[in-house]
Amino acid sequence: MVNQDIKSTIVAYQTRIDCLIQQAEKLFDEWWTFAAANRKDVKTALYPKQNCIYELTREGKERFNFDDDAEKPTTYVRVTSTRWGNIEGFRFFRSVGDKRNVDIYPRIKGVLLDSDFQEVYGCHDDISIRWLGDEASKDDAKNGSAKPTYVYVMIDKNTGLYKIGRSVTPNKRERTLQSEKPTIEMLFCYPAINNDEKVLHDMFKDKRYRGEWFSLNHIDLNKIKRYFALKVEYLSLDEKNELNRQLYEFEDTYVVLEQNV
Repeated sequence: MVNQDIKSTIVAYQTRIDCLIQQAEKLFDEWWTFAAANRKDVKTALYPKQNCIYELTREGKERFNFDDDAEKPTTYVRVTSTRWGNIEGFRFFRSVGDKRNVDIYPRIKGVLLDSDFQEVYGCHDDISIRWLGDEASKDDAKNGSAKPTYVYVMIDKNTGLYKIGRSVTPNKRERTLQSEKPTIEMLFCYPAINNDEKVLHDMFKDKRYRGEWFSLNHIDLNKIKRYFALKVEYLSLDEKNELNRQLYEFEDTYVVLEQNV
């Protein structure tokens, strides 16, 4: 093929692409006009119920499972606000970089939850309604937060950060993380329920570095230990005194760990 033919072919493709872009823009304008004229009906037909929990579609799960440290996959969304989807702004919510993400659906704000209905990400303000599947039952959501598990605290000796997580097999979880980063070590774990992890994440939200990793000190670590100690109401006075002794010993151990970071 001669150079002139190549140039002509490129020009032809560019012309066709420009034409398709113009057609797409025209369709977006038609959609915006339709949505603006039928605002109430569009909202009734498309919007989820506020404060309800919905399972993510397969596309939504693929989009929001971005934390490699998370043991449980992002599975649900608790809708916190349906006012974000300004009808006049729908046409701007699209990606030209990936045709699969071209999306004219309205957005809502919501909290991302894992498969046990525990929060994995705070309020997210760019959740497309097309990524929401069926509404989760209230019983499932309630039982998910009460499932038995272990809550653990691990340290990354390389960064000095602490991971507050949960797992039904914490030792196996430690080995999994160590295979990726040998400087991770579990400090302690407690029998718990899923909601205990959320309570601790909320307790130290101002010290969150990313995901389940926090910038804590020995006082914070003792707060975690005392949180679980208070939950163990069946302990005798002697047993509680022994637990307090262990807590103070842990403070000394922490100082050594901190010096080695």
